[in-house]
Amino acid sequence: MRAKDRRGIWRYWAVGLLLILAPGCLGYRFWLLTQDPRLQERATRQQTRTVNTFIPRLTVVDRQDNILATDQPLFTLYVHPQVLLRELTKDRTDPEALQQQIQLISRLLAPLVDQSPEGLATRLRDATVSTVVLSRRVDAGTFRRVRSLVIPRSRVDDTLLQQFEAQHLAPGQRPEAVATQLIPGLEFEMRRQRTYPLGEPFSDVLGFVDYDGKGRAGIEQFYERLLLHPAPPRQVSVNGLGQMLAVEAPAALFSQGLNFSQRLRLTLDTRLQDSATRALNQGMALHKAKRGAAMVMDPQTGAILALAVAPTYDNNRFGAWGSTPKVYQPWPVTELYEPGSTFKPINIAIGLDSGKVKASDVVYDPGSITLSGYTIRNFDGKGRGALTVTDVLKYSNNIGMIKLMSKLRAADYYDRLRKIGIGRKSGVDLPNEAAGVFKDRQQFIRYPVEAATPAFGQGITMTPLQLLRFHCALANGGYLVTPHVVDALVDQEGHVLRQVPQPPPKRIFSEEATRQVRQMLVQVVESGSGKNAQVPGYVIAGKTGTAQKVAPGGRGYVPGKRVTSFVGHFPGDAPRYVILVVFDEPEGRVFGGGTAAPVVQQILKELIGYEGIPPTHTFDPRKNTTSDALN
Repeated sequence: MRAKDRRGIWRYWAVGLLLILAPGCLGYRFWLLTQDPRLQERATRQQTRTVNTFIPRLTVVDRQDNILATDQPLFTLYVHPQVLLRELTKDRTDPEALQQQIQLISRLLAPLVDQSPEGLATRLRDATVSTVVLSRRVDAGTFRRVRSLVIPRSRVDDTLLQQFEAQHLAPGQRPEAVATQLIPGLEFEMRRQRTYPLGEPFSDVLGFVDYDGKGRAGIEQFYERLLLHPAPPRQVSVNGLGQMLAVEAPAALFSQGLNFSQRLRLTLDTRLQDSATRALNQGMALHKAKRGAAMVMDPQTGAILALAVAPTYDNNRFGAWGSTPKVYQPWPVTELYEPGSTFKPINIAIGLDSGKVKASDVVYDPGSITLSGYTIRNFDGKGRGALTVTDVLKYSNNIGMIKLMSKLRAADYYDRLRKIGIGRKSGVDLPNEAAGVFKDRQQFIRYPVEAATPAFGQGITMTPLQLLRFHCALANGGYLVTPHVVDALVDQEGHVLRQVPQPPPKRIFSEEATRQVRQMLVQVVESGSGKNAQVPGYVIAGKTGTAQKVAPGGRGYVPGKRVTSFVGHFPGDAPRYVILVVFDEPEGRVFGGGTAAPVVQQILKELIGYEGIPPTHTFDPRKNTTSDALN
């Protein structure tokens, strides 16, 4: 018996020892597993998530710190019909009561999501669909209203239903007669939306941001990296379902964005942009033009103060019309045209700088000239006889310009056109700028007609913005500046944090040549083809332009179609502003002096008013005449 007892005791000890050692071994084994770097890496991946830090795109302001573009929260509203129907039938079995509830919910939601109550009710009754998108563009105000919607629990008739709806939609009121509950099955998803408070007048400069948050035109595209201001990704802890822990999310994701205060300041002046847009639209309506543009630039710096385009689009609703991408590009930057007579002052400056043309020169105009088998005429087919250089510009005389520029050897003329930048981009900070087109050098030299047509602004193409840039060189003493719409990064108080650098100006004309050309352009407005740009009491310089419209593909011209324009320098003796207005295909027998010059005049009047610029001389109305029949 004792031996048996001893064996039994040893068995107990063995079992007990096994029970003690087994957990220890398992624990040791588990401890070894936790030290495995591969398993530690897997655990880290399961317990954390890498997310991008939320920082909104930079707010964009004009030169007076008016907000032009900013981010705001936008919500997508979903409804889950299966959840909705399950919750509504939880306390009732009456089908009629259920339909009344659906009808009420539809009538409450429909105006907030821009849908019909009947169509919405049909979607809510469909129990075969798990999720329905009601709207992808719910703003913060609508979000709060939807979140506060409640419905009556009890059976209601039509009268009470209408009463409930009217009371509920009044802010802060709740019906007292019935018990209520929040609408079940609603879900929101938040994202950021780019909004443009001042709308269409700025669309062509600002561009827009698409649904995926990418800039697709204007500065939103050109300055995408600067506007995004990317931040490093963050690691956040998640629960077993992969959801972020709320205690960490706000600090990890949003603190930088909320404290971020940089702004991108543009060179645009909202007042001037509004004036240019209003004047341009009135001119478009009056002359029934296909499209138009009005631009204002500071000739000293190249800062674009206004860039108005018509027709334009609403960048707050960029996808609403099914427009082609071409509509979103400002055509004065992206499309070419022949500038016509507005290029003549550039040629005069070239001639004066060459020494071959003098301001005192006189040429004879017979009315037409034949070169290389082609006959070229003035716009009216008439000859004006002996003309000074000033007269050639005043009357926009084609034959006089050909004779003046023929004083230069064709090779020298060509080289000087290339030297000032004909055929090259301006470098403006907007996407898709087109480079001008110019002829082959040998062709230009070999055929006299090829050197003659650029003298009056045909046979060469450029964008309207590039022409404006050349006129700025005439206005500032001969320097070619770089057009730009972005000025600097600033803080909330407007202090400059970083200036956006611009290329240094490049001299292309002598100061004396530009001074003489400006004096001639003053005469164009005072007694020539630019009279319609006059503002009583002020000195204005300018030049009209009327050109045939180049056919698609660049071969020949579109019969009966014209591009009319006027470029103005203000004040004429020491310009601070250069304004270009262009109309594409205005109807009727129209000219730049009758279509574009009055628009420049209107812009100048408003500019003078809000800048408080005093008059420089007394105006005699008896000497004021207008003309719309000159080129």
